[in-house]
Amino acid sequence: MQAYMENMKRAACLCCLVLAIILAGASCGGKKIPSGPVPLPRSAERVDEKLFSQAEALFKTKQFAQAEQLYQVYLNKYPRSALAPAAWMQIAQIALENQNYEKARDAYRKILAKYSTSAMVNDASWGILDTYYREERFEILIPRLRRIAASSSNSLERVRAFSLLGDVYMTWGDAQNALDSYLKAHSLARAGEKDLLFMKMEKVLDLLTPVQAQAILGAGRDCSTVGLMALKNARDQISNEQWTRAQETLESLLAQCPDHQRAGEARFLLEDLKQMEGFHESSIGCLLPLSGPYERFGNQLLSGIEMALSLYNVQHPGKGYRLAVRDTQGNPDLAAQGFRELAQQNVSMVIGPMLAAEAIAQPARELGVPAIVFTQKESIADPKGYLFRNYLTLPMQARTLVTHARETLGLNRFAILYPNDDYGRANMSVFWEEVVRQGGVVNGVESYDPKQTDFADSIRKLVGLYHERPESEVEPNPLEEEEPEAESQGKEDEPDPIIDFEVVFIPDSPGVAGLIMPQLKFHDVNGVLLMGTNLWHSPKLIEVGGTYANGAIMPDIFFKESPDPEVREFISLYEDTYGNSPGFLEALGYDSANLTIQLMDLPQVFSRDSLRDALAKAEFHGVTGRTSFDQSGEVDKDLYLLKINRQRFVQVPKPESRAVFSNPEAGTSHERPY
Repeated sequence: MQAYMENMKRAACLCCLVLAIILAGASCGGKKIPSGPVPLPRSAERVDEKLFSQAEALFKTKQFAQAEQLYQVYLNKYPRSALAPAAWMQIAQIALENQNYEKARDAYRKILAKYSTSAMVNDASWGILDTYYREERFEILIPRLRRIAASSSNSLERVRAFSLLGDVYMTWGDAQNALDSYLKAHSLARAGEKDLLFMKMEKVLDLLTPVQAQAILGAGRDCSTVGLMALKNARDQISNEQWTRAQETLESLLAQCPDHQRAGEARFLLEDLKQMEGFHESSIGCLLPLSGPYERFGNQLLSGIEMALSLYNVQHPGKGYRLAVRDTQGNPDLAAQGFRELAQQNVSMVIGPMLAAEAIAQPARELGVPAIVFTQKESIADPKGYLFRNYLTLPMQARTLVTHARETLGLNRFAILYPNDDYGRANMSVFWEEVVRQGGVVNGVESYDPKQTDFADSIRKLVGLYHERPESEVEPNPLEEEEPEAESQGKEDEPDPIIDFEVVFIPDSPGVAGLIMPQLKFHDVNGVLLMGTNLWHSPKLIEVGGTYANGAIMPDIFFKESPDPEVREFISLYEDTYGNSPGFLEALGYDSANLTIQLMDLPQVFSRDSLRDALAKAEFHGVTGRTSFDQSGEVDKDLYLLKINRQRFVQVPKPESRAVFSNPEAGTSHERPY
């Protein structure tokens, strides 16, 4: 409590000082209390002026003891000088610096007694009151301020008295009397002074109870006061989930005071409240392919979503969530239709769909319903839109791989061997762009027919063995050992491969990549790092590639062997619930539902628009790592980086300092649901 009182006192002192400076300039001839050296007359400097100037110079450099001695010498020699009141003012200021308030009062009283016609008399009077305020001698200060406020014929003096009274009550923590004093000052103040008092009143609002605020609001004040009180009440009502009362309070404010300083804020709150008429925070929509060719993937996502909601409902019996589900069958038309049906049921938001996200972009914006979608397609990105991607994108994978190769391993030269299909071409393009963006070089790019199983021609092209070379390039190296006859069959008279790369990126399925790996070795492509997409995170790669797969690296959004305690707990709960192990889709569904619940529990989320804004600012940590979104709904995640070591997948430790990735500017319109 003592710390609170000290903080309140300091804040009130600051506000009082600023207001005093503003008001003092308009009272008693426009003179102000000097806070530094007093300017001398422009006439030729006399002996007395020189002495005063010396004292002022010491005051300016904060040599207060020496300055006070010279001021006293000056007053003893020239007690009737025009600068004498200023000397006493400076002596008072020095006493205040030393917290010697009785001495300061004595200096102020000298001005009142000896220089009654001085322009500094008014400032000296307020200086005395200020010393009582600093000492918290409110029993003396309050009666004097009340007398000035009640009897002064100078409206500026009354404003100053009411304002200081408000500061006193603020120091005491008496919000109601503080606000009442500020309101009286506000009613008498001029335009510039009203702004400062308005700021003071806003600070008081945080100390008022809803009952006190309502009482003041009903007392009939000017629009500045009514507006502040109405906003205070509306915020309290929103916090207490009194939506109807908050809406009525704001509507009354805008009808009574349409030009209030905070009218824009009131309109914004009112718009959100009106949207709540179609907002059931406990109802979440779900839009997934639960039948048809993608049935398995939709059900994997759904199981993770349902488990998250079930756990929350068990742990919070007083506030459960209901899931409204629609089957898209992987059909864009059914996805759009299902989305509209869920919106009509007043769900707070929709989780899904996957593969057909672009079909709901227009109805989501039209109906103002946010959705978390699972897709790699770039078309969902939309500034201020309502779709938020929570999926593993190709640019995200490329950034993770290239950054690891360059910044952790020091590898800078890359080659790309890719299938000539939509998925392969898209990955090739994204990976190549990322290498260039990070300052690396791509020294080889070759494609192959996705249906073939013999990749010799493509590999030979990659290493410069497919086309004949000039004789100067194929002279034998006399230092090389002669190959055994068995190994040299088929390679007779063939030059050495040109390995001018350190990394080979192969964006293909684990079965095909596993076939390519030994063929690279056969063509003497040795000592290079093999990298692939998350598709490689499959036992199939180890089964087909065998020992040739050792050392291969790939990113993924989820790793069930991770030592992370949150991942271990999720896997245990999932296995207990469903009897089998979860994959990355189950983990994505689980995290997406938990993210939704986390945001819905925030007090500032009470409408679809406020939920959309919360999603754009979310920073969520779950079993798929850190997840956040930008204003266009694009996801940014910290991916797991995996490596095959002795025929098993292991997690690559994260370096101590990681690169900060920018949000992807491009994705791909092609995806494979492996």
